[in-house]
Amino acid sequence: MTDPTADKVVVTADRTVSGAAWAKLTEVVESLGAKAGPKRTAGEYRPFAAGGDAITGSGGRCSLGFDVAKGGEPYFLAAGHRTESSTSWSDSSGTGTGIGENEVSGFPGDGHGLVKYTADVDHPGEADLYDGSAQPVTGAAEATVGMAVTRSGSATQAHSGTVTGLDATVN
Repeated sequence: MTDPTADKVVVTADRTVSGAAWAKLTEVVESLGAKAGPKRTAGEYRPFAAGGDAITGSGGRCSLGFDVAKGGEPYFLAAGHRTESSTSWSDSSGTGTGIGENEVSGFPGDGHGLVKYTADVDHPGEADLYDGSAQPVTGAAEATVGMAVTRSGSATQAHSGTVTGLDATVN
């Protein structure tokens, strides 16, 4: 992250980075001079995915729709044409960390997929607004013409508008 008040890049490592790995990280960051510095955090970084964030599977890249629960277990919705071609999903951070496995793929037809989160993935129940903030997702509703909506996706980011029609396919 950048610290604008100190005018430097701060490289933050979680508590799992220790010993030789912390020493090497510190050495590399400090070799960059006064414009960079290492920092520790007491927590542990874990995979995290919010609505609108990019996810990847063997069939390509997709945007995570939003979090849902089924039988008290955490899931997320994604596009059915993507869940049809990929059965497991990873975050797009470059680590390839698995975040979920398909349970249902509704394509062709309903156009949605239901993916069960893996146990070690945080699922915050919010959508990324791509401005440094997120919008909590607290429910779902049947759309009506004239309804104000905001959607978020990894390719086009967040946009707001008004529902102009129902039961249509956009190709």
